[in-house]
Amino acid sequence: MNKRIITAAAVCAVLIMAACGTGGKGGASGQGVSGGTSSTGGQSGTSGQGASGAGGIVPLDQAIRDAAKNIEDNVPAGQIIAVLNFTSPSERFSEYVLEELTDRLVNGRKIVVVDRKELDLIRKEENFQLSGEVSDASMQSIGKKLGAQLIVSGSINVVGNAFRFRVRALAVETAAIATSYTADVNPAEARIASLFGGAKPAAAQTTAPSPGFVRVEGGVFQMGSNDGNDDGKPVHTVKISGFYMGKYEVTQKEWTAVMGNNPSRFKGDNLPAEQVSWYDAIEYCNRLSEKEKLTPVYTIDKSRKDGNNNNEDDNIKWTVRWNRNANGYRLPTEAEWEYAARGGNGSPGNYAFSGSNNVDEVAWHHRNSAGSTQEAGAKKPNGLGLYDMSGNVWEWCWDWYDENYYRDSPQSDPIGASWGSRRVQRGGSWVRSAQFGLFSTFRSGSTPSFRNVNNPDDYRDYAQGFRLARNAP
Repeated sequence: MNKRIITAAAVCAVLIMAACGTGGKGGASGQGVSGGTSSTGGQSGTSGQGASGAGGIVPLDQAIRDAAKNIEDNVPAGQIIAVLNFTSPSERFSEYVLEELTDRLVNGRKIVVVDRKELDLIRKEENFQLSGEVSDASMQSIGKKLGAQLIVSGSINVVGNAFRFRVRALAVETAAIATSYTADVNPAEARIASLFGGAKPAAAQTTAPSPGFVRVEGGVFQMGSNDGNDDGKPVHTVKISGFYMGKYEVTQKEWTAVMGNNPSRFKGDNLPAEQVSWYDAIEYCNRLSEKEKLTPVYTIDKSRKDGNNNNEDDNIKWTVRWNRNANGYRLPTEAEWEYAARGGNGSPGNYAFSGSNNVDEVAWHHRNSAGSTQEAGAKKPNGLGLYDMSGNVWEWCWDWYDENYYRDSPQSDPIGASWGSRRVQRGGSWVRSAQFGLFSTFRSGSTPSFRNVNNPDDYRDYAQGFRLARNAP
């Protein structure tokens, strides 16, 4: 296959820059990235979120060089890539970034870069600028027209006293983020100031969440357990970006205020909402985001069956896409959930249950729950101040469940398998024994439409709930 080249002015490189935490050195695989951070993904409907931490401020040209290296290190050789756009207030700045990024990818001689003429035609057809915003859905459509496997996009935003620079590669087939890179650059750098010509990027979406959230600082932990079921093996190193996690499971009072109904079997304002399917939880996240004037995280297409859902018992199968740049509410990933349950970076992670080796201190289970759910926050929290991470109700996560996922899970911010029949649920419930489900490392999955065993079309469970998460700057 001949290499096809595209220059920035005609390229429209798909660079999507957004608010993401800056991070420690290294990237998805910790290779060749200094000052910035990177992450890899691989899940349908998701967009990679850069790792967070303290990476410092880097020169613009270094950020571009490291972003290109991150793509080369994490994308299979021979992949066809279209470098589409870079969202910024300056066309000159976007052209410069796209041209430099494209040249580095071409000179790396590993990746096939879509020809500039093809991109010119697409840009005219789709009527967008190099510096404009392009939705994930539009990127997928453009990628398919170009015969590309990946679309590269980026953005730049104001975060504090720095400009946050981000580049990501979106998989055309699944809308998953193959890899992403984030770094902070100096607004006063001469090249940046000259290219912007007095223009200024928009502020990143970093609105702080309500008081009911705990900030979970990013870090590295050992995920899984070699002592339990095979789906929890092998223990592997995972790097997590900082995020916010709800202190409590979503309560019935909170649910009713947003959704206008209460599906729970056990009634009480401060009891966790239950009999909630994965789809119900996704809708709640979006409605709460809209209510608080935040950008909804999920795009829900109820008319289109999800081709990545192979569960014959799921009669809903909505197609749900995740915009990981959005500042609204969402479900945690399985890796985020376990990281938070085990105390993140701030406390020992070797407890059997979330916050203690004594299950009765931290969890409601079948021997102490008196046959029902209990009020949120009545037990001892873990080291991060999170309650009921073990027991009370199962908690939905974003990911598709795959019993073999740990064998080749990405190292940075894993987001689950690209397809499946069940969505991940974590934490166990009041119905279960301490030995089933309540361990912080215990993995499980359930049909996304799971509701009531007495009615397959309304398949609810009165031990199934969820808690919220949000991106952190």
